[in-house]
Amino acid sequence: MIEQKQGRRQGRAARSLDEDLILQLLEQMPPNQAPLAQALRALVDDFRLDKLIELTGCDWD
Repeated sequence: MIEQKQGRRQGRAARSLDEDLILQLLEQMPPNQAPLAQALRALVDDFRLDKLIELTGCDWD
């Protein structure tokens, strides 16, 4: 599970379409969350920032 603070940062980065920032944030995730970070990176690689926003609970508003 993504920490709330980390999730908000990733959600804001996704909303701003800042893929570089998202990838930086994913690299900061703890090693025990590597599978989650890989899955989220796949969303970025597939241009599914909408899904990342949805998963992080960050609204478009």
